[in-house]
Amino acid sequence: MTKKQKTVALLILLSAQGAYAQLAVTKGMMDRSQGKLKKEKLDEAMIRCWYTFTQHATNEGESIQVTDTFTLDVGTNYSLYYDYNRYVRDSLYSESGRGLRKSVRLIKIMDDERADRVDMEALKKEGGIYREVPPKGETAKLYKSKKKQEITIIDGDNVTMYKATEHIPPQAWTLSEDTATILGYTCQKAGTTFKGRTYAAWFAPEIPLPDGPWKLYGLPGLILKAEVDGGAFQFQAIGLTELPSLPITMDKDQYAKTTVEQIGKLPHKKTHKRSYFGNDGVMVRSFIDSKLLYQALELPENQN
Repeated sequence: MTKKQKTVALLILLSAQGAYAQLAVTKGMMDRSQGKLKKEKLDEAMIRCWYTFTQHATNEGESIQVTDTFTLDVGTNYSLYYDYNRYVRDSLYSESGRGLRKSVRLIKIMDDERADRVDMEALKKEGGIYREVPPKGETAKLYKSKKKQEITIIDGDNVTMYKATEHIPPQAWTLSEDTATILGYTCQKAGTTFKGRTYAAWFAPEIPLPDGPWKLYGLPGLILKAEVDGGAFQFQAIGLTELPSLPITMDKDQYAKTTVEQIGKLPHKKTHKRSYFGNDGVMVRSFIDSKLLYQALELPENQN
Protein backbone atom coordinates (compact mmCIF):
# COMPACT_ATOMS: atom_id res chain seq x y z
CA MET A 1 0.00 0.00 0.00
CA THR A 2 1.36 3.38 -1.01
CA LYS A 3 1.67 6.32 1.37
CA LYS A 4 -1.23 8.04 -0.39
CA GLN A 5 -3.41 4.94 -0.06
CA LYS A 6 -2.55 4.68 3.66
CA THR A 7 -3.52 8.32 4.15
CA VAL A 8 -6.87 7.82 2.39
CA ALA A 9 -7.54 4.66 4.44
CA LEU A 10 -6.77 6.51 7.67
CA LEU A 11 -9.12 9.36 6.74
CA ILE A 12 -11.90 6.89 5.97
CA LEU A 13 -11.32 5.13 9.30
CA LEU A 14 -11.36 8.40 11.26
CA SER A 15 -14.49 9.51 9.43
CA ALA A 16 -16.22 6.22 10.24
CA GLN A 17 -15.18 6.45 13.89
CA GLY A 18 -16.49 10.01 14.09
CA ALA A 19 -19.80 9.01 12.52
CA TYR A 20 -20.12 6.09 14.95
CA ALA A 21 -19.39 8.32 17.95
CA GLN A 22 -21.96 10.86 16.76
CA LEU A 23 -24.52 8.08 16.30
CA ALA A 24 -23.81 6.72 19.80
CA VAL A 25 -24.32 10.13 21.39
CA THR A 26 -27.50 10.71 19.41
CA LYS A 27 -28.90 7.33 20.42
CA GLY A 28 -28.05 8.03 24.07
CA MET A 29 -29.81 11.35 23.87
CA MET A 30 -32.85 9.75 22.24
CA ASP A 31 -32.99 7.01 24.88
CA ARG A 32 -32.66 9.61 27.62
CA SER A 33 -35.41 11.86 26.30
CA GLN A 34 -37.74 8.88 25.83
CA GLY A 35 -37.02 7.36 29.24
CA LYS A 36 -35.43 4.24 27.78
CA LEU A 37 -32.13 4.32 29.67
CA LYS A 38 -31.33 1.34 31.87
CA LYS A 39 -31.38 2.08 35.58
CA GLU A 40 -29.25 1.09 38.54
CA LYS A 41 -31.24 0.40 41.69
CA LEU A 42 -29.61 2.00 44.73
CA ASP A 43 -32.18 1.58 47.50
CA GLU A 44 -35.86 1.38 48.42
CA ALA A 45 -37.51 4.62 49.57
CA MET A 46 -39.64 4.38 52.70
CA ILE A 47 -40.65 8.00 53.17
CA ARG A 48 -41.39 10.85 50.76
CA CYS A 49 -41.26 14.39 52.08
CA TRP A 50 -42.15 17.54 50.13
CA TYR A 51 -40.35 20.79 50.91
CA THR A 52 -40.68 24.36 49.80
CA PHE A 53 -37.35 26.05 49.20
CA THR A 54 -37.56 29.82 49.52
CA GLN A 55 -34.74 32.17 48.61
CA HIS A 56 -34.26 35.86 47.95
CA ALA A 57 -33.34 37.19 44.51
CA THR A 58 -33.29 40.43 42.57
CA ASN A 59 -35.07 41.10 39.29
CA GLU A 60 -33.61 44.16 37.58
CA GLY A 61 -32.70 45.57 40.99
CA GLU A 62 -36.00 44.75 42.69
CA SER A 63 -35.83 42.34 45.64
CA ILE A 64 -38.20 39.36 45.36
CA GLN A 65 -38.77 35.96 46.95
CA VAL A 66 -38.63 32.81 44.85
CA THR A 67 -40.17 29.54 46.08
CA ASP A 68 -39.71 26.11 44.52
CA THR A 69 -41.02 22.74 45.64
CA PHE A 70 -38.71 19.75 46.08
CA THR A 71 -39.22 16.08 46.89
CA LEU A 72 -37.04 13.93 49.14
CA ASP A 73 -37.37 10.14 48.77
CA VAL A 74 -35.60 8.55 51.75
CA GLY A 75 -34.27 5.01 51.93
CA THR A 76 -32.06 3.25 54.47
CA ASN A 77 -28.77 4.08 52.75
CA TYR A 78 -29.67 6.47 49.93
CA SER A 79 -32.00 9.38 49.40
CA LEU A 80 -32.97 11.33 46.29
CA TYR A 81 -33.70 15.06 46.38
CA TYR A 82 -35.26 16.49 43.22
CA ASP A 83 -37.96 18.69 41.71
CA TYR A 84 -40.88 16.30 41.22
CA ASN A 85 -42.95 18.91 39.37
CA ARG A 86 -40.06 19.45 36.96
CA TYR A 87 -39.82 15.68 36.47
CA VAL A 88 -43.51 15.54 35.50
CA ARG A 89 -43.20 18.51 33.14
CA ASP A 90 -40.11 17.06 31.46
CA SER A 91 -42.04 13.84 30.83
CA LEU A 92 -44.83 15.83 29.17
CA TYR A 93 -42.39 17.84 27.06
CA SER A 94 -40.68 14.61 26.06
CA GLU A 95 -43.97 13.45 24.59
CA SER A 96 -44.68 16.76 22.86
CA GLY A 97 -41.15 16.89 21.46
CA ARG A 98 -41.31 13.59 19.59
CA GLY A 99 -42.47 15.33 16.43
CA LEU A 100 -39.46 17.63 16.60
CA ARG A 101 -37.07 14.73 17.09
CA LYS A 102 -38.59 12.73 14.22
CA SER A 103 -38.51 15.75 11.93
CA VAL A 104 -34.86 16.64 12.37
CA ARG A 105 -33.54 13.12 13.02
CA LEU A 106 -30.96 14.70 15.39
CA ILE A 107 -28.16 14.38 12.85
CA LYS A 108 -26.43 17.51 14.08
CA ILE A 109 -26.86 19.90 17.00
CA MET A 110 -25.79 23.52 16.85
CA ASP A 111 -25.46 25.02 20.32
CA ASP A 112 -25.45 28.70 21.21
CA GLU A 113 -25.14 30.02 24.76
CA ARG A 114 -26.91 33.28 24.04
CA ALA A 115 -30.05 33.98 22.05
CA ASP A 116 -28.55 37.04 20.35
CA ARG A 117 -26.22 34.74 18.42
CA VAL A 118 -29.17 33.06 16.73
CA ASP A 119 -31.89 34.76 14.68
CA MET A 120 -34.69 32.35 15.55
CA GLU A 121 -37.28 34.45 13.69
CA ALA A 122 -35.30 34.09 10.48
CA LEU A 123 -34.93 30.35 11.02
CA LYS A 124 -38.65 29.90 11.63
CA LYS A 125 -39.39 31.49 8.23
CA GLU A 126 -37.41 28.68 6.60
CA GLY A 127 -39.98 26.16 7.80
CA GLY A 128 -39.44 23.31 10.22
CA ILE A 129 -40.46 23.01 13.86
CA TYR A 130 -39.90 25.54 16.63
CA ARG A 131 -40.39 24.91 20.34
CA GLU A 132 -39.73 26.85 23.54
CA VAL A 133 -39.07 25.27 26.92
CA PRO A 134 -40.11 27.28 29.99
CA PRO A 135 -37.64 27.58 32.83
CA LYS A 136 -39.75 26.59 35.82
CA GLY A 137 -38.12 24.07 38.12
CA GLU A 138 -34.72 22.74 39.14
CA THR A 139 -33.00 20.37 36.72
CA ALA A 140 -30.51 18.80 39.17
CA LYS A 141 -31.02 15.53 41.03
CA LEU A 142 -29.12 15.04 44.28
CA TYR A 143 -28.30 11.51 45.50
CA LYS A 144 -27.16 11.26 49.10
CA SER A 145 -25.29 8.15 50.26
CA LYS A 146 -25.28 8.25 54.05
CA LYS A 147 -23.15 5.10 54.26
CA LYS A 148 -20.44 6.39 51.90
CA GLN A 149 -20.88 9.98 53.09
CA GLU A 150 -21.07 11.07 49.47
CA ILE A 151 -23.41 13.32 47.54
CA THR A 152 -23.76 12.90 43.79
CA ILE A 153 -25.35 15.62 41.67
CA ILE A 154 -26.64 14.83 38.20
CA ASP A 155 -27.66 17.70 35.97
CA GLY A 156 -27.90 18.62 32.32
CA ASP A 157 -30.24 19.60 29.52
CA ASN A 158 -30.92 16.22 27.83
CA VAL A 159 -28.19 16.87 25.27
CA THR A 160 -25.33 16.39 27.74
CA MET A 161 -25.76 15.06 31.27
CA TYR A 162 -23.12 15.84 33.92
CA LYS A 163 -22.20 13.99 37.09
CA ALA A 164 -20.27 15.27 40.11
CA THR A 165 -19.60 13.53 43.42
CA GLU A 166 -18.34 15.18 46.59
CA HIS A 167 -17.46 13.77 49.99
CA ILE A 168 -19.72 15.34 52.61
CA PRO A 169 -19.80 13.83 56.12
CA PRO A 170 -22.89 14.53 58.24
CA GLN A 171 -22.84 18.04 59.61
CA ALA A 172 -21.66 18.59 63.20
CA TRP A 173 -24.94 19.53 64.87
CA THR A 174 -25.44 21.18 68.26
CA LEU A 175 -28.75 20.16 69.85
CA SER A 176 -31.04 22.62 71.60
CA GLU A 177 -33.96 22.17 74.00
CA ASP A 178 -36.19 24.36 71.82
CA THR A 179 -39.03 22.58 70.03
CA ALA A 180 -41.62 23.32 67.34
CA THR A 181 -44.57 21.41 65.88
CA ILE A 182 -44.28 20.76 62.15
CA LEU A 183 -46.78 18.60 60.23
CA GLY A 184 -48.07 17.37 63.59
CA TYR A 185 -44.64 16.18 64.76
CA THR A 186 -42.82 17.58 67.79
CA CYS A 187 -39.46 18.65 66.38
CA GLN A 188 -36.27 19.50 68.27
CA LYS A 189 -34.01 22.35 67.22
CA ALA A 190 -30.35 21.95 66.24
CA GLY A 191 -27.71 24.19 64.72
CA THR A 192 -24.65 23.87 62.52
CA THR A 193 -22.35 25.74 60.16
CA PHE A 194 -22.11 24.31 56.65
CA LYS A 195 -20.67 25.62 53.38
CA GLY A 196 -20.06 29.05 54.86
CA ARG A 197 -23.54 29.55 56.32
CA THR A 198 -25.11 29.03 59.76
CA TYR A 199 -28.21 26.81 59.87
CA ALA A 200 -30.99 26.25 62.35
CA ALA A 201 -32.88 23.01 61.78
CA TRP A 202 -35.85 21.22 63.35
CA PHE A 203 -35.92 17.41 63.20
CA ALA A 204 -38.57 14.84 64.16
CA PRO A 205 -37.27 12.10 66.52
CA GLU A 206 -40.50 10.19 65.75
CA ILE A 207 -39.17 9.72 62.20
CA PRO A 208 -35.81 8.06 62.95
CA LEU A 209 -34.22 8.70 59.54
CA PRO A 210 -31.01 10.79 59.71
CA ASP A 211 -31.78 12.72 56.53
CA GLY A 212 -33.03 16.07 55.36
CA PRO A 213 -33.43 18.46 52.42
CA TRP A 214 -30.61 19.27 50.05
CA LYS A 215 -27.20 18.28 51.55
CA LEU A 216 -28.30 18.45 55.18
CA TYR A 217 -28.36 15.25 57.25
CA GLY A 218 -26.99 13.49 60.32
CA LEU A 219 -29.57 14.28 63.01
CA PRO A 220 -31.44 11.50 64.90
CA GLY A 221 -34.60 12.20 62.95
CA LEU A 222 -35.82 13.59 59.63
CA ILE A 223 -35.22 17.34 59.23
CA LEU A 224 -38.57 19.02 58.55
CA LYS A 225 -37.35 22.61 58.57
CA ALA A 226 -34.03 24.36 58.08
CA GLU A 227 -33.16 28.00 57.59
CA VAL A 228 -30.11 30.20 57.23
CA ASP A 229 -29.49 33.02 59.70
CA GLY A 230 -31.02 36.16 58.26
CA GLY A 231 -33.74 34.22 56.44
CA ALA A 232 -32.07 34.30 53.03
CA PHE A 233 -32.86 30.60 52.53
CA GLN A 234 -35.45 28.30 54.07
CA PHE A 235 -36.45 24.66 53.63
CA GLN A 236 -39.93 23.87 54.98
CA ALA A 237 -41.67 20.47 54.92
CA ILE A 238 -45.21 20.75 53.56
CA GLY A 239 -46.14 17.09 53.11
CA LEU A 240 -45.09 13.64 54.25
CA THR A 241 -46.16 10.16 53.21
CA GLU A 242 -45.02 6.58 53.72
CA LEU A 243 -44.08 4.63 50.61
CA PRO A 244 -44.88 0.92 50.33
CA SER A 245 -41.90 0.19 48.07
CA LEU A 246 -40.38 2.74 45.70
CA PRO A 247 -36.98 2.04 44.11
CA ILE A 248 -34.39 4.82 44.22
CA THR A 249 -32.65 4.50 40.85
CA MET A 250 -29.95 6.22 38.83
CA ASP A 251 -29.83 6.22 35.03
CA LYS A 252 -26.98 4.28 33.42
CA ASP A 253 -26.06 7.19 31.19
CA GLN A 254 -22.99 8.50 29.37
CA TYR A 255 -22.27 11.15 31.99
CA ALA A 256 -19.66 13.84 31.50
CA LYS A 257 -17.65 14.07 34.72
CA THR A 258 -17.31 17.52 36.21
CA THR A 259 -17.34 19.38 39.52
CA VAL A 260 -20.20 20.78 41.57
CA GLU A 261 -18.90 24.30 40.88
CA GLN A 262 -18.95 23.74 37.12
CA ILE A 263 -22.48 22.33 37.22
CA GLY A 264 -23.61 25.64 38.72
CA LYS A 265 -22.11 27.43 35.72
CA LEU A 266 -23.94 25.42 33.05
CA PRO A 267 -25.70 27.71 30.53
CA HIS A 268 -29.18 26.40 31.30
CA LYS A 269 -28.69 27.14 35.04
CA LYS A 270 -28.41 30.85 34.22
CA THR A 271 -31.28 31.14 31.74
CA HIS A 272 -35.03 31.48 31.96
CA LYS A 273 -35.90 30.00 28.57
CA ARG A 274 -34.52 27.66 25.95
CA SER A 275 -35.65 27.55 22.34
CA TYR A 276 -35.24 24.79 19.78
CA PHE A 277 -35.53 24.91 15.99
CA GLY A 278 -35.35 21.78 13.84
CA ASN A 279 -35.22 21.44 10.07
CA ASP A 280 -33.46 19.23 7.51
CA GLY A 281 -31.49 17.18 10.00
CA VAL A 282 -30.18 20.11 12.02
CA MET A 283 -31.31 21.22 15.47
CA VAL A 284 -30.42 24.68 16.72
CA ARG A 285 -30.63 25.22 20.47
CA SER A 286 -30.45 28.68 22.00
CA PHE A 287 -30.47 30.05 25.55
CA ILE A 288 -32.05 33.33 26.66
CA ASP A 289 -30.41 34.99 29.65
CA SER A 290 -32.41 35.36 32.84
CA LYS A 291 -32.80 38.70 34.57
CA LEU A 292 -33.04 37.02 37.96
CA LEU A 293 -29.96 37.18 40.20
CA TYR A 294 -29.72 34.73 43.11
CA GLN A 295 -27.51 34.67 46.17
CA ALA A 296 -25.17 31.70 46.46
CA LEU A 297 -26.39 29.06 48.90
CA GLU A 298 -22.84 27.74 49.26
CA LEU A 299 -20.09 30.19 50.16
CA PRO A 300 -16.30 29.78 49.99
CA GLU A 301 -14.89 28.10 53.08
CA ASN A 302 -13.07 31.25 54.18
CA GLN A 303 -16.27 33.32 53.94
CA ASN A 304 -18.88 33.18 56.70
